[in-house]
Amino acid sequence: MLTLLLTYWIACMPFVMLYGAFEGTKVVWLWIGGFFLTLYWFIRLIRLHPLRLSQTGEWLLGWIGILGIASLIGIHPIDSFIGGSYRHQGILFFFTLLLILETVRQFSLKHREYVLSLLGFGVLIESVLTLEQKILAWSVRPLGTFGEPNALGGYLAVGLLWILLWPRIPNWMRIIFYIISGAAIVATESRSALICAVIVMLGFGVRSLMEKRKHTLVVVGMILIFVAIAIAGLMQYRSITLSRPPSIYENRLLYWRVGLGEFLKRPILGYGAETEEVIYDNAMKLEHVNLVNFMIDRSHNVFLDVALWSGSIGLLLFIGWTLSIFYGISKKRDQRRNAAFIAWVIFACVQPLGVVHWVQLILLSVL
Repeated sequence: MLTLLLTYWIACMPFVMLYGAFEGTKVVWLWIGGFFLTLYWFIRLIRLHPLRLSQTGEWLLGWIGILGIASLIGIHPIDSFIGGSYRHQGILFFFTLLLILETVRQFSLKHREYVLSLLGFGVLIESVLTLEQKILAWSVRPLGTFGEPNALGGYLAVGLLWILLWPRIPNWMRIIFYIISGAAIVATESRSALICAVIVMLGFGVRSLMEKRKHTLVVVGMILIFVAIAIAGLMQYRSITLSRPPSIYENRLLYWRVGLGEFLKRPILGYGAETEEVIYDNAMKLEHVNLVNFMIDRSHNVFLDVALWSGSIGLLLFIGWTLSIFYGISKKRDQRRNAAFIAWVIFACVQPLGVVHWVQLILLSVL
């Protein structure tokens, strides 16, 4: 029963929204499930069933521990633990991710296939909704159920993997679903999502070529198709860049320069979780940038975010965690999974991460 409830809870997460509130509502949804997961593991511990963490879980717990210490001595401990600013990704948030990781890890192979089916179906539904929004308002970038086009595009780009791994559907149907999702990614006009989608497609192409390498004509045809996809993606990327040039103030290079300077002021343990709104607000004043009706709560690079939250010690543990995930994925010898992980990392290096993106990473590590 718990397994099914957890599965539906995760599968519904991308679609949770209420009266125009997107990320905050998803965080509340995460907290609700996290409460029951905590209760489940607490009961198990009382009954003398110890929680044996995976290697990936140990790395994550180690980083959460350092993040907790950094938050205790940081600039606002309560918000750091509960979650503040816009995304509410405090200690409680990341502890819930750890519980998801260790719980899904116990799923049977049959149930994991069921989870993959629901995830693939979710990406398809989100893609259809995205295309519908684009058709009804052609000049507006669709928001899906994420409230922000880049967040939506990133979810769909990494989510292409769930369609590829969707079990027990015919290949012709998989191709149709793949095309629908690809069109939805283009509709978001997200440059980062386009790049990530091409990477996932290349992973799929490498896997397919290795399976069909004895058929020369098929191999040549597939190479030409993927080259055409890459060229089309680059052309679309160029078109979007010309129509939406970077802003002077909404500029990643500015965020990274300012963020690096603030990190060097507290390089050991950082400022604590969810402190970047305060950090950037104060730093931008020194830069003589007036952030009127504009909030910077992320540096648009997850590794710089982690460095600001938990310092160099936390950053090393976080990198160890991500490498442990990549090592676990690589052992499956599936280029599609490797490509999806690389796409996730690239997206995380240029865009802020929401609840669903973090959960995607957890699922990539265990499914």
